[in-house]
This record gives sequence, C-alpha cells and structure tokens, in this order.
Amino acid sequence: MREVDANFEKSKKKFLDQITKAGGITCADASVLRDSYRRIVSFQAWRSELLTGLMSADAIAFFLEAQNDFVSSHVLARFGLHRPALKSLRSAIENVYCSLYYADHPVELQKWLESRHRIDRTELEKYLRSHPTVYPLLKTKVDGIDELSAQYKKLNLAVHASTDSMRMTANLRDITVSSDDLSSLRKWASTERHVTRAANMLLLSFYHTYLQGNSHTNLRKIVGLSLTVKQKDLVKKHLAVSLPR
Repeated sequence: MREVDANFEKSKKKFLDQITKAGGITCADASVLRDSYRRIVSFQAWRSELLTGLMSADAIAFFLEAQNDFVSSHVLARFGLHRPALKSLRSAIENVYCSLYYADHPVELQKWLESRHRIDRTELEKYLRSHPTVYPLLKTKVDGIDELSAQYKKLNLAVHASTDSMRMTANLRDITVSSDDLSSLRKWASTERHVTRAANMLLLSFYHTYLQGNSHTNLRKIVGLSLTVKQKDLVKKHLAVSLPR
C-alpha cells in the first residue's frame, strides 16, 4: 500500500510536468491556437445572438454542450492531450446535430429528458439532409453535412483506437497523457478547422433567413472570421448572406 501511495505522488508530478511542458511548447506556436479560438468564438455568437431566442432552453442545452466540447478540445490540445481533444470534437458534432433535431421535436425532446428517446448520428444526419430548409441546398455543398460526416468518421478512429497514428503512447514502455509534439498539434488543428467551419456552414444553411440584409451584423462578422473566402462566396451565392471579408 505504501509503495502504491508513493507511486501515486510520483505520478502526480510526472503527469503535471508533462502537461506543463507541452503547454509551454504549444503556446510557442500561437497562431494555430489563436486561429482555433477565433473559430470557436463563433458558437458563442450563434448562441447569444440568435439561437437562444429560437430554441427552447432544453434544446439550447445541447448547443451549449457542443460549444463546451469545442472549448474543451481547444484546451486539451493546448496542453498536448491530442487524442482526448479529438474525442471532444466528435462529441461537438453530435451535440450540434442534437440541438437542431430537438429544436424541431419537442415531443422527442421531452422523451429524451425522461430517458425514453435516443437517436444515433446516422439518423440525425438523415434528418438534417431531408430538412426542408437544407434539402434544396445539398447539391451546392453549402450545408457542410458531407464534411461533418467525413470528419466524424475520421474522429471515430481516434475514439475507438482504430489507428496507431492517433495513439498518445509512442512506444511500448511509457504512459503518456500529454505530448509536446507540434506535428500532433497541427494535425488536431487541421481536423478542428474542418469541423468548426462545416458546423458554421450547417448553421448558416438552417438559419440564413435570419441573417439576410443588415440583420445580426455582429453574428455575421464573427462567423466570417471562421470561414474561407471561398466559403463566404458560397454563402453569398446560395444563402444570400453577406459575411465580412
């Protein structure tokens, strides 16, 4: 027992040292983390500027959890916990989907609150693709669903340990909770960039009628920070929403 307790004290220092070292090194690559933060701020804007007024409190709770997932992923990646960071991105996709689905389904939402309703990601995507607001946009690729689906499948590899490239442990000897490998940070950032941009495109497709003309200027400005020029052009062409460049 004493030996186990002594090892417990050693492990606290070891893992804290790993995380502290990784945090110091990743912060040196500040542009990756800064750009990530700019993208995830968009979800705060969506929630505070528009969705809270459109969704019930129980439906918006899913969106808040998605926002929390994006922030958690950012923080975990900042301190070198890249695989858990990818898991949080996967959860963020699920919670964005659920917020949109349950906003339209109050009966199913009440059943979910009573632990009597569950719907998987495939069914959620099928519903989103068939939604009357989104369905006419599918051929334009402005809706973001194909990209979210592709990223979700890739994130499954991290969640289910289906590929060694996403392992935290680089050898057969050491337990590694945190890595200071900048290439792993950049791989995470690439996935995070695709997910956050596609999620914003999905939200724009659902709620573009609220953002046309001069409506919700601040929301459009912040969402514009997360998208490419090409994506903004698609939004302008197919959704008639102008996002500042």
